[in-house]
Amino acid sequence: MLVNIFIALGIAIGINILFFIFGFIFKNDVFTDITYASTFFVTSLIIMIMNGSYGVTSIIMFTLVTLWSIRLGTFLLIRVWKTKIDKRFDKMRNSFWKFGAFWLFQGFTVWLVNMPTIIYMINPGDSFNPISIIFIILALSFLLFETIADLQKYNWNKVNRGKFINRGLWKISRHPNYFGEYSFWLMLFGISILNNYDPINILGIIGPLYIATTLYKISGVPILEKVGFKLFGKDPKYIDYLNKTPCVIPFIGKKGYKQKWKY
Repeated sequence: MLVNIFIALGIAIGINILFFIFGFIFKNDVFTDITYASTFFVTSLIIMIMNGSYGVTSIIMFTLVTLWSIRLGTFLLIRVWKTKIDKRFDKMRNSFWKFGAFWLFQGFTVWLVNMPTIIYMINPGDSFNPISIIFIILALSFLLFETIADLQKYNWNKVNRGKFINRGLWKISRHPNYFGEYSFWLMLFGISILNNYDPINILGIIGPLYIATTLYKISGVPILEKVGFKLFGKDPKYIDYLNKTPCVIPFIGKKGYKQKWKY
């Protein structure tokens, strides 16, 4: 069981090392994000085949991960194809060790986030729990939610560059895409547990916990809130937006802003 879990880690890191070599040699950023998205699909597919996990729940979880990968991969590829370069790598692109460390961490992240799917495919249940249908519908809804949020912001920035978005889903949450992202993976964990309440499968909670910590505490919300306050902090309309709009969870989430996010 544990061996297969770490085989999944090896697959995820192996894929990223392969594309790291390509990216480092040709100093090309185009495939960085698309590799991240596609690693979820490839890792899930290989683990499913290796373990002969072709039950209804496994197929459903694999399909959901595939849809997620296509959504994110397409969006990121379009974005980087237009810019041709990712500014995140300006200080590491020419460093073998720094650039390589980023790719290793990316593979490790895929492994952690995708843990609910990986563990279930290694340790599947014997039957399909009908209650899972609710979680499947919710997972698809959250996937659609974050897709709409990304599209709304993308279209907004094309004609309103230099202005903060407060329309559509961004009117009910300052980070609706993050809400949809975290909720999607939480639903996958729910599907896994509903169909095999085994102690080892509970480890799948690592995925939602990791992505929640990353998005809400480390590299997601805190950074964007700081940038937003730096750009628009003197605009009364932006302060009003902060005070009236939940940070992440639509309608009922915490409003306002933290003093520590201020520059």
